[in-house]
Amino acid sequence: MQQNFINKSSVIKIIVVVLLVVVVFVGYSRYIDSKFRVVGTSPATGKISTISPWLDIDFNRQITQKGFSISHIPKFVNNYTLGKEMLVLNLNTPLDSGQVYSITFSVTDTVGDKLINKTVSFQPNNIPFSSLPKDQQKTILNDQAAYSRAHNNPILAYLPHNTIDYNLSGSYNNHSQLILYAELFLSEADMSNQNSAIANYKQEVASYIESIGLNPANYNIDYSISSP
Repeated sequence: MQQNFINKSSVIKIIVVVLLVVVVFVGYSRYIDSKFRVVGTSPATGKISTISPWLDIDFNRQITQKGFSISHIPKFVNNYTLGKEMLVLNLNTPLDSGQVYSITFSVTDTVGDKLINKTVSFQPNNIPFSSLPKDQQKTILNDQAAYSRAHNNPILAYLPHNTIDYNLSGSYNNHSQLILYAELFLSEADMSNQNSAIANYKQEVASYIESIGLNPANYNIDYSISSP
C-alpha cells in the first residue's frame, strides 16, 4: 500500500515537472515571438543563386526609415527599398559562388524597438536560370531588356564631353540604368557666389544635352563639385 502511494507520488511529481517545462517553453516561445526580429529571407540564404536579382529580408513587425543604416561586404547591393515588413535588396549580379557575402543593418520598428548591427550572410550557389522561381526569372529578363535599351542610348555617342566648366560622362547602374556624371569646376571668381555659379554650370550641361537633340529631363544626372 505504501509502495503504491510512493509510486503515485512520483508520477505526480513527474507530471508537475513536465507541465512546468511545457509552461516555461511556451512562455519563452511567446516571448521570443513577441520580440522584434528577422523571420527569414527570400530566397532562403542557402538557396541564393549567383544570378538572383534580389534578396528580401523579412521582419515580424512593420519597419520605418528612422535610424536605418546599411553596409555590405563586398559591395554587392545595387540599391534597396524598405517595405512594410521587408527590406528588399537589389543585387549586383553575377555573384561569385566562392565568395561569402554579408550585409549588416540597423532598423527600427514602428513602436521604437531596434535591431542594431544585425548581419545576414550567405554564399551563393550555381543555380541555373530554369530552376529559379518564376518571379526571379521575369526580373532577370526585364533587366536584360533594360540593359539593351540603355546601351543603345543615343547620348553615348557624345560622351565623354569636357569643357573648362564641366566634365560629362556616363556609366551603368547595375548594368541596366544609364547614369550621367557631371563634374562642375568652380573657379576662384565663383567662390563669392557659389550657388549661382553651380546653377549656371548645371544649365550649361542641360543646354549641351539639348544641343544634340536630346531632353535632359530624360536622364539621371549625378553632379559633383570641384572647388579651387
